Amino acid sequence: MRVDQTLVGSVRVDYAARGVGKTPLLREAERLFQRYGIRTVWVTAVDGENLAASILDELRKVLPKTKRLKELVELIDSATVTIGGGPVKAGVTLKPNQQSASAAGKVFMSVVSDIAEAAREEDGGGLVILVDEIQAADKASLRTIAVAWQELASAKNPPAAGLFTVGLPGSQDHITGAVTFGERFDFVELFGIDDGGAATALQRPASELGVVWEEQAMRIGVAAAGLRRREDAFTLRLSMA
Repeated sequence: MRVDQTLVGSVRVDYAARGVGKTPLLREAERLFQRYGIRTVWVTAVDGENLAASILDELRKVLPKTKRLKELVELIDSATVTIGGGPVKAGVTLKPNQQSASAAGKVFMSVVSDIAEAAREEDGGGLVILVDEIQAADKASLRTIAVAWQELASAKNPPAAGLFTVGLPGSQDHITGAVTFGERFDFVELFGIDDGGAATALQRPASELGVVWEEQAMRIGVAAAGLRRREDAFTLRLSMA
């Protein structure tokens, strides 16, 4: 992303059964992005919570310290209320009603676009949103995200941004059941990742952003994924004993 300043036009959804090592791989990707100066936010979807509002809340923590800081804070305040998160602080006078998926998606898109652009202006970086347990995401937020990425992909000058998620095997059905157009989601099933698969899962999201893993860093990432798989297998054997 820092290299070619492009939008990752599809929301990546890697899904597999528990114990495969999805979360550790996503964490490794997070460390890689941060190493290259790309701002990242991490959110774990939780049943009954508004995922889009949670993402907006995390975005406050990575706002570029530029002359646009106050403007970006106010943009997040407004978007949070529009999406349904409620007023975020005393003194904010905004219309606190639930909006259509189209309206919510467009304001979410504006936040992502403006923060990514401000990051580029400040230090040449970009913005990556990482979501764990995507199968638990509320349907309204999934529609908001779908509309946002549709708008970003069709923008004349799309920002340097990406959204990567992991979840259980039911993730694809859950998302397609909530979103009428699924072309903005790239579903990839992970079949019990071995070392080669772990390397691929680390390389592909990075390559989409124009980032190349160093050989030593890749070995460390693959080893970390292998350790998690062995720990999960041991836990499973204990639970069956």
